Amino acid sequence: MNSDDVVVLDVRETNEFAKSHIENAINIPLGKVEEQLGSLEKHKNHPMIVTCQTGARSVAACKTLTKAGFEHVFNMTGGMQSWEDNKLPIKVSSKN
Repeated sequence: MNSDDVVVLDVRETNEFAKSHIENAINIPLGKVEEQLGSLEKHKNHPMIVTCQTGARSVAACKTLTKAGFEHVFNMTGGMQSWEDNKLPIKVSSKN
């Protein structure tokens, strides 16, 4: 995950993402992943870690990405809830 070519895709809603997220994560809500595949095309051959709040929505996003030909897709087990519970670094939006 510390590699420069790893992409973190956060499929939570925009307001959830604004509260806290992994630095440099790309936010595309689950309902828009399929229509936004073109914007992710440049990352198709990079490892992609997909997260949501608990790890449930990200499973569906992983399936969509794999079906679209993304080669290295990984679901973050436990999602952001687990990430924050483990006191891992997050970025909080300065806008409220």
